[in-house]
Amino acid sequence: MVSVLACIGLAVMCVTGRGAKK
Repeated sequence: MVSVLACIGLAVMCVTGRGAKK
């Protein structure tokens, strides 16, 4: 569960960062 949550969290942060940066 921790791995899944961490993976989703990182993915969201990456997408949000890219979207905001772009």
